[in-house]
Amino acid sequence: MDLASSIFYEYVIIVEGHSEKIFYEFLLNKNESFKKKLGDKNLFIMCNSGIHFKEKVSLLKKLCKKVIVLTDNDF
Repeated sequence: MDLASSIFYEYVIIVEGHSEKIFYEFLLNKNESFKKKLGDKNLFIMCNSGIHFKEKVSLLKKLCKKVIVLTDNDF
């Protein structure tokens, strides 16, 4: 579902799991400093449910999306 929703946004931030998605959505909505650093961008936070990002990143780039992948260092 997230992949289909992401086509409507210019920027896509891909995170590993649901808890990271909730965390970054919270920051976007509640933390003015975080929101200010990102600017007024049309962005979507996508849950990847794992560490295999290559296919989604490749597809999103073919759709001319600007992609950011946020992970911890466990892969």
